[in-house]
Amino acid sequence: MTSVFPRLLAALLVLGLPTLAQAQISERGTCATQCSKPYLRFRPGQRIKVQVTNHTYKVLQVENALGGAPLNIQPRSTVQFYRGGGTDPNFSVVFWEETETPLRAVPSQIGKDMLKIDLNFAPRRSQGDRSVYLDNDGQVIVL
Repeated sequence: MTSVFPRLLAALLVLGLPTLAQAQISERGTCATQCSKPYLRFRPGQRIKVQVTNHTYKVLQVENALGGAPLNIQPRSTVQFYRGGGTDPNFSVVFWEETETPLRAVPSQIGKDMLKIDLNFAPRRSQGDRSVYLDNDGQVIVL
């Protein structure tokens, strides 16, 4: 009887391992449920409309890093401008709030030619975001 127990235990371990592995796989999920979102990307050199929306209750400042004066965006309002369409270098939109409240930028691509940037307050104890960068390869990066 004592020699049966080690064999039974070994059989249970061998049979139980696939079940454990399957449980770990199903726990992790599939790429459809767990993968990160694909990068936002525009065609390099493409002319795009950039729309920045202030979803806070404070006035925010937005500036095209290539030049121009900062624009004030009133609470719950939107500004838009065009970018690209030629030999424009990489492009950044820099944003801030006068009392340095951390902000969070949520970029999204609307259609083929519109970059929408929603500005909200960042979660507590977060440094927040300071700019959205459109690289010369067309990729959108939040910094």
